[in-house]
Amino acid sequence: MLWDISKTFFKIGITCWGGPAIVAQIKKEIVDKKKWINEEEFKETLGFCQMFPGPIAVQTSAHIGYRLRGVVGSFFAFCFYTLPTFIFMLLFSYLYFKFEKVPSFINLFGYLEAVIVAIIIDAIWSMRKIAAPNFKGALLILLCGAAFIIKAPVILVLFSSGLLGFLLFYKKGESTPFLKFEFRTLAKKAVFPFLAFISLLAVFIFAYKISPVLGELGFRMAKVNLLAFGGGYTAVALMFQESVLSTKWLTQSEFINGLALGQITPGPVIITATFIGWKIGGLWGALLATVAVLSPSYLILVFLSSFFKEISAIPFVKYFTTGLLCAFIGMRFQLLIYISSSGLINFLSIVLAAVGVVLLRLKFSPIFLVVLSLILSYFF
Repeated sequence: MLWDISKTFFKIGITCWGGPAIVAQIKKEIVDKKKWINEEEFKETLGFCQMFPGPIAVQTSAHIGYRLRGVVGSFFAFCFYTLPTFIFMLLFSYLYFKFEKVPSFINLFGYLEAVIVAIIIDAIWSMRKIAAPNFKGALLILLCGAAFIIKAPVILVLFSSGLLGFLLFYKKGESTPFLKFEFRTLAKKAVFPFLAFISLLAVFIFAYKISPVLGELGFRMAKVNLLAFGGGYTAVALMFQESVLSTKWLTQSEFINGLALGQITPGPVIITATFIGWKIGGLWGALLATVAVLSPSYLILVFLSSFFKEISAIPFVKYFTTGLLCAFIGMRFQLLIYISSSGLINFLSIVLAAVGVVLLRLKFSPIFLVVLSLILSYFF
């Protein structure tokens, strides 16, 4: 089972772009193809993970792994999903800072964003039944989408959507179960997250002893992770503050180029942290930054996943997370507009996006579309 988990999440990590689209692809692989969990369980997972900071696709992968094989399954899903994007960004960072040929390299991916537009549209369509089973759900999704489009504060939209989810979906008469946690059980389930957190802290301190800049890098990227509510672009804004404005580690143009690499790299855009780490400390800096920007929220998730059933049984939590799920779907419309504005640059890109939607609905692999975009970029 662990081998299957590793293969499946590695495949997702190497073939999917854009957090919301990746989550939809996770659903296709885990729910529709593998049938490891059902749609209701996937909905519970997605709503539960939305409560935490960090990349939603990473958290969703980790929690599904936990549901399948406990802490070990969670660790394998987390590692193998993030491994491909880390390797790609490591290679791109080396090319950028060693040869400074990234601008010409990026041109090769000129039509990739059109493919991403198609993937996002397909993701919205495939998730519609889970997020909007009735008129209330659809209305909440539209309201959240509008709020994100006008750039309302992310945390405010998420919190408001959660409250509205409770008010709209709560059924009168549902009782709240009495939750009882034994200290011995609590301590046992906290062992792995606690030891991992202590180890992570020790790594940061050790890095600081070797180089104060490396230690600071670790703590600042962990801060980005713990404050990154609302998806990857929240993390990007935080990384800009930490690496450009506050520390001057990168110039603005370097950061923009790093972000471009993060966008053409499969997996979460938060992997831009690898690029920042390479600039500061080479391979070890890249590894430290990557671990720091992914691990803290993962450890929180693993600890609370131990009490998933108890927490999810509370009516307020259940319907609050349903509201959060609607907000997450609404966020896709914002992402669609953001990518479309820069990806649909001419008639050919629009045609490619339209054809891509049709091919995805016909069950073609996203890999086929990515290769097609590379060919078009090379010749046109």
